[in-house]
Amino acid sequence: MASASTQTEPFLSERMEWDPEWAGVVVGRHGDDRWVLMEMGFNLRLVVVHGDSTGYRYGWCYSRDVEAVLRHLRAFDPETMDEPMGWHKRPGVYEVRRAPGREANPEYNRPRCRHGAYVGEECTVDPFCPDQEQ
Repeated sequence: MASASTQTEPFLSERMEWDPEWAGVVVGRHGDDRWVLMEMGFNLRLVVVHGDSTGYRYGWCYSRDVEAVLRHLRAFDPETMDEPMGWHKRPGVYEVRRAPGREANPEYNRPRCRHGAYVGEECTVDPFCPDQEQ
């Protein structure tokens, strides 16, 4: 796994700030993107909002454990890793995020099912996951 030292600036915000437009907390920034964590029904949702956009580019649902989400984000390098770990669903039909330097970490950036498990490994969310070979 790539280390955070490859990043040009810290990804996670030292001081979390409230984003009134998204009714969530900005937990990180990467380039012109802000990473916002919000409550969404029975889940937490992490979304990536580009600039002043009114929609989000990427999103992931997590169980309601903020500390667990932050642990996954501390181990995440948005420069070389496509998606953070620990999520159980990609909401909507949004495209899968591709890190700009993804070729530096091919083992981490293998294809995943819609629930976050690597394709070919057991999906712990849905035993009949259509993305996994049965």
